[in-house]
Amino acid sequence: MRKKKFLVFSAYQDDLDFARASLYTLPLLIVVLYILLLSHGINLVTADLGRHIENGRMLLGGGWHTLTTNAYSYPYPDFPVLNHHWLSGVFFYLVFRISGFAGTHLAFLAASAAAFLIFLRIAQKKAGLFLASTAALLFLPVIAERTEVRPEALSYLLAGIFFFLLLKYREGGLSGKMLALGLGLLQALWVNLHIYFFVGWVLAGTFLFESILATGFKSARTKAFGLIFVLVLAASLVNPFTYHGALAPLTIFHEYGYRLVENQPVWFLQKVMNRPNLLYFEVMLALLVVSFIPTLVRNRKKVQPAELIFALGFGAAGALALRNFTIFGLFAFPLFAENIARLFPAGAVSSRVPKRMLAGAVLLVILLFATGEMRKVYAYPPLAIGLLSGNDGSARFFLEHKLAGPVFNNYDIGGYLIHYLYPQEKVFVDNRPEAYPSEFFKEVYIPMQENEDAWKEQDARFDFNAIVFSHHDYTPWAQQFLLARVADPLWAPVYADEFVIIFLRRNEKNAALISQFEIARERFVTTPS
Repeated sequence: MRKKKFLVFSAYQDDLDFARASLYTLPLLIVVLYILLLSHGINLVTADLGRHIENGRMLLGGGWHTLTTNAYSYPYPDFPVLNHHWLSGVFFYLVFRISGFAGTHLAFLAASAAAFLIFLRIAQKKAGLFLASTAALLFLPVIAERTEVRPEALSYLLAGIFFFLLLKYREGGLSGKMLALGLGLLQALWVNLHIYFFVGWVLAGTFLFESILATGFKSARTKAFGLIFVLVLAASLVNPFTYHGALAPLTIFHEYGYRLVENQPVWFLQKVMNRPNLLYFEVMLALLVVSFIPTLVRNRKKVQPAELIFALGFGAAGALALRNFTIFGLFAFPLFAENIARLFPAGAVSSRVPKRMLAGAVLLVILLFATGEMRKVYAYPPLAIGLLSGNDGSARFFLEHKLAGPVFNNYDIGGYLIHYLYPQEKVFVDNRPEAYPSEFFKEVYIPMQENEDAWKEQDARFDFNAIVFSHHDYTPWAQQFLLARVADPLWAPVYADEFVIIFLRRNEKNAALISQFEIARERFVTTPS
C-alpha cells in the first residue's frame, strides 16, 4: 500500500517538476528563437539605420534644419520634410557612439525581445503558458518578418506596454487617473520616436468604445478611459511640429511616385514575388478570424469587443501593407490563444498536453533551423551581430582615395552614403520617398535609368563625377542602367564588392585612380533573370 502511494506521489511530483521547469524553459526557448530570427548582420547598404544615426549626430550637434528640410540631398536640399522619428535617431546615435553597430544591433534585439515578452505575458494571462507559447510559435514567422534595425521596434515595445496596462485597468488592477498620466507621458515619448504612435490612439480609443458599449457614457470606467484617450491625443501634440506632427500618420502616405515593397498589400506582392510568408500570413489571419467563431456561436458575450476590433483592425493592416506584419502578429497570438483556451474545460489543457506541446516546440525549432530551409527561402543575411563583413568597403574606398562628387546613387544606398559621406558629399536620392516630390521619381530618377537620352540630359545638368550603386537593386531600370554604364566608354568601374559598384567619369581629375583601379569589362557578366 505504501509503495503504491509512493509511486502515485512520485508521478505527481514529476509533473510538478516538469511544469515548473517548462514555466521558464518554454518562454525562454521561444524568445531565443525570436532573437535568432532577427539576428542577421546589418546590411547598411539597403537599410535606413545609417541615416537615423546621422540624424542623431546632426541634431545633437545643433543641425536642427534636418528636422524640417531634406538637408542630405543636393537636388532638393530645401524640400520640406517632417522628421517624425527624430528622437529614434538620437537614441541610435548615442548607442552607436558607445558601442558601435554591434551595440546598436543588440539594443534593437533587446527592444524586440522585451516587446515579445510583454505580449507573451498577456497571452499567458489569457490562456495559460502552453497555449500562449504554442500560439506564439505559430505566429512567430509573421512576427519575425521585419528583421532590419528600425525605430519600429520601439513602437512594438510601447504598443505592448499600452495593451498590457489597458487590459490590467479593465480587470480592475490599476488606478484610472494614474494610468491616464502614465500613458500620456509614454505617448509624448512615442510621438517623437516612430510613426506608429497612432497605435496608442487606437488602443485607448478602442477600450473607450468598448466601455461605452458595456457600461454607458456615465460610468466611472468609461470616464477613466475617456480621460486616458484625451490625454493620449493631447500628448501627441508634444513634438517639434505640434499638430503637423500629430497628424503625420494621416498625411505621410501619399503618392510618392515610387512604389515601396513594404507598403504594398499582400495580394499585389504575391503577383510579383515568391515569398512564402505572404501565404503564411493569410493562413494565420484566417485562423485568427475563425478562432472567434465557436465562442461567438456559443456565447458571444464572452468575446470582448476590443479584442475583436484588434483582430480585424490589425489583420486588415497586415493585409494592406507588408510593414504591418509584425505588429499584426504580436497582437494576434494572444487573441488566438485566448480563443483556443475557451474551447477547453478549465484545466484540461494544462493537464493533458504540456509534454506534447513542448515536443512540438522543439520540433518547430528543428524544422526552422536544422534544415536551413527557412534561411534559403528568405535569403536572409548571415547570422551575425553588427555590420556584415565588408559592408563598409565601398565607403572606405571612397574616403581613402578622396573621391569626389557630385555622386549619382540609387534609392537603396542613400542612407549608407549619408552615414559615411555626409557632409562631405550629399546624395542624389535616399530611401525616404516623402522627402522628394513625386515628379522627381516619375520624371527624373526612373527615366534617367531607363532612357539614355534622359540620362545624358540629367548628367549634363548635374555633371556627375561618380556613380555609387547598390547592384542588388533589382528594379528593371536599375539593372538596365548598370548594364549601360558598364558598356559606356565615358565611365570606368573602379570598385566592386558583394554590395556596391563604383564608377568614375573618365576625366583628368580621375585619370590616376582609373589607371590604378579600373576593372576590366570582361569581368562583368549578366545572369538570367
